[in-house]
Amino acid sequence: MSQKTLTIPTLKDIQEARERISKYIPKTPLRFSPGLSRLSGAEVYIKYENHNPTCAFKVRGGINYVSKRIKSSELKGKILLAGSTGNHGQSVAYAGKLFSIPVVIVCPENSNPVKVQAIKNSGAEIVFYGKDVFESWQYCEKLSKESEYIYVHSVEEPDLLEGVGTIGLEVYEDLPDIDCFITAVGGGSGICGSSIALKSLNPKIKTYAVQSSGAPSVYDSFKQKKLITYPTLNTFAEGLATRSIYKYAFDVMQKYVDDLFLVDDNEIKKAILLFLEHTHNLAEGAGAASLAGLLKYKEMFKNKKVVCVLTGGNLQINMLKEIMGVK
Repeated sequence: MSQKTLTIPTLKDIQEARERISKYIPKTPLRFSPGLSRLSGAEVYIKYENHNPTCAFKVRGGINYVSKRIKSSELKGKILLAGSTGNHGQSVAYAGKLFSIPVVIVCPENSNPVKVQAIKNSGAEIVFYGKDVFESWQYCEKLSKESEYIYVHSVEEPDLLEGVGTIGLEVYEDLPDIDCFITAVGGGSGICGSSIALKSLNPKIKTYAVQSSGAPSVYDSFKQKKLITYPTLNTFAEGLATRSIYKYAFDVMQKYVDDLFLVDDNEIKKAILLFLEHTHNLAEGAGAASLAGLLKYKEMFKNKKVVCVLTGGNLQINMLKEIMGVK
């Protein structure tokens, strides 16, 4: 990416991002869940980011990034480049299609085929490289040195945080007396952007992120207050599967996020089934992480007004069958 200063977005930046992206995607629903409230002992509201055009929250960031640049000559003759396990790739691909900009997405070799097909459906070129998204990012760094590419990093890009931070604006608009906000964390854009918005509107709101215990780099970095990288990952939830955290997201989290939780894959799978049962919505692994975290630590949320973000619904049918025990 370009050597620009990575500033932390302000509330005004996020409000302006909402003005931009609202022309292209509608506000997503925030709904009270009686069943999940009963199970958790909290007053639970679900933010349905799976209702976005790409079935995931990150499309907000991609649209904001491109729409800020489309009136200038910055993108003329260029190709947007991103490395992704799927949802960030879909976001950039969707924005590229929306504004007629060519896109190349580098995906790990074992990527979720549902997400890969969705990227292709937006007209992007797919390149498979690496065993995980960390290696895909490294390959993107090499490609980005070629002049025709503009590398849209999934984390180190303030315009993405502005875009996904609009989730926090919408939540506060619909539920201004919210006590707690819970979402998944992989790279960190979602929790960072939303926490900036919510804390700026009301510093008393508590914000939390949930990561898989099979990929705990963000959690351990946050807790130990230093950047930690792990050599391997062990989770089915590709949206949570990052081996390290970038300093930009780390700094924002240290300033704006109250705490992080770990849940194991079985807890995430149970949360997927609970979302199906109680909301009739399909959540992917990362999409169910917020609910898994709420239920694991439900005593701390008892009688609180809690928003859980269903960040995405791009789950493979074979994985759903496995979770449900269907042969």
